[in-house]
Amino acid sequence: MTQVYHVDPTGQAVQEERVSYQLEDDLEQMIIRNPQMITGGDRSDVEVVGSQINLNGGALRIDILLLERTGDLTVVEAKLARNSGRREIFAQAMDYASALSEFRFDDLDDAIGGRLCQAIDRFCPEDNELFDQLEATTALKLRSGDVKLHLALDEEVPDLSRIVNYARHRGLSIGYTWFPRTANSAGGFTVIPQSPYNSSTTAVSHIPKNSSRVRAEYPQLKPAVEAFNALGAGLKFRVPKDAKQQYTRASHQKHKWSSSTIHYEFVCGVNDIRADLHIEPSSGAVLTQQQTAYRSQMESSIEILNSKLKHLKLTAHFDPSWYNAGRISIPAPSDVDPVDIAKAMQILIANS
Repeated sequence: MTQVYHVDPTGQAVQEERVSYQLEDDLEQMIIRNPQMITGGDRSDVEVVGSQINLNGGALRIDILLLERTGDLTVVEAKLARNSGRREIFAQAMDYASALSEFRFDDLDDAIGGRLCQAIDRFCPEDNELFDQLEATTALKLRSGDVKLHLALDEEVPDLSRIVNYARHRGLSIGYTWFPRTANSAGGFTVIPQSPYNSSTTAVSHIPKNSSRVRAEYPQLKPAVEAFNALGAGLKFRVPKDAKQQYTRASHQKHKWSSSTIHYEFVCGVNDIRADLHIEPSSGAVLTQQQTAYRSQMESSIEILNSKLKHLKLTAHFDPSWYNAGRISIPAPSDVDPVDIAKAMQILIANS
């Protein structure tokens, strides 16, 4: 542990004594009062929108949920190192974040007593346009599973840095900080956040790992992707230069299970470009109950999607035969304004 010294007016250095957290709640309350210690930056740029949030009928409980001015949601899992092993800490945080990503914005806001909207209102008081923009950005990130994780502990857990570092390199937005504290001469505590990374608050931005393909025959894909990325929703589709497939695609993965993946794609054919949402099980795999339920949700969302796509003069279709699982497609002619198909993708992500 880093040694902490208090230097008195005479210049004498006195080492401060380490003070343990007696309860996990002590650590949680410190973070709730000082959430900028997790996110970095100013206190005014982050709001605590919930603590001890029950999900799935109380089967899961999120310690702390933060909302940043950027629209980013961060699930904070606070643990005392002596109470949990590294695998339990990591798996529990992943479980909570994945459960959270199943919520729509309005449902989550209702579940936490309207505190999402209250936080957004504090970020942009008396600015309805900015409020709507931040609400849409948060909703889009939530529905696409772009939720950050942060593991907060009282002291370093051996080998947890290795696990977190691997997850970060695989594209997961996760941070890991421990908060040792010492008693200071003012009667309070000195806390020095520590992390295995350059910044205790740094979390890798999620960049889709799915391959994206562009060929000269399909030049309309790149403008559509660039238009979507320019919307400022926080999600990014990436278009590599190489590809040799009939269809050109840029993907953002939504869910991945052992036998299935759910992801969004911009797909180009010879005469059209589409904003798609796919369920693609492994060959011969049977859909699980959860995947079947998701397929049903996709099918039932078509009416809502088409009401929101009406001003773009585009129509969503559900194809139940795709991989015997299902997909939603929003096709447009190849000469469509790239901004329109980008907005169609934004609507699809926010409402599926």
